[in-house]
Amino acid sequence: MTNRFTYKPLRGSRGDEDPGIDLVVFHGKDNQKVTQLQTAMIKHMQAHYPDKDRIKAAYQEKGLPIIQGGNVFQMKLCLKIVGASEGLVLPSLKRYKDLVKTIKEHYPEAAQMNFSKGVLIILNDAFDDFGYIAYQCYHWECYHKGLEGYSHQANQLYKIFSQRYKCEIDPAFVSRLDYNELYQLKLAIRRDREALQFIERLAHEVIIPTNNGKQVADGHANA
Repeated sequence: MTNRFTYKPLRGSRGDEDPGIDLVVFHGKDNQKVTQLQTAMIKHMQAHYPDKDRIKAAYQEKGLPIIQGGNVFQMKLCLKIVGASEGLVLPSLKRYKDLVKTIKEHYPEAAQMNFSKGVLIILNDAFDDFGYIAYQCYHWECYHKGLEGYSHQANQLYKIFSQRYKCEIDPAFVSRLDYNELYQLKLAIRRDREALQFIERLAHEVIIPTNNGKQVADGHANA
């Protein structure tokens, strides 16, 4: 999956926010499912913060293999060939089997892993961070809860939208999309906005209060 950790508001070619292409609005069970998922994950993350290794272990137990370090050059080359990016890669990727085959060739421990539910690939040490891991795990949970926006087509369109067009609406790009492609792109954008909302909640409800509490405790200990 494209690394969706940096996001700018949707802008038109003139710089105006929220141009004439509105995001699909979802109601009812879809919104309820997102809210319930975020709340449950906040509680789960709170139980593990700030230990990133514990959260990685917890998700490995849930069925998400994590590949880290190792033959970085070979993995980056493979990701480029199959059309994926570092981070969460889901089975919806067309060449997912080729990726899994490469992983098993270069990571002996992968022979015992089950890749049927996706894989989280961390090659850059800068991404070995609690917030980034939580963000990727949120997308993984959404995918397995049946939320739309994670098809191969949706991910490839979002990749173009975010990397080539920097999350800005380009009329030339949008005009080439048919109805289904535009719908898939809107779904992917929707899911990523929700993921960033989750990270914002995580920061305000878990990370900041925990860090502040630690600072206060450390201050009292040193007094």
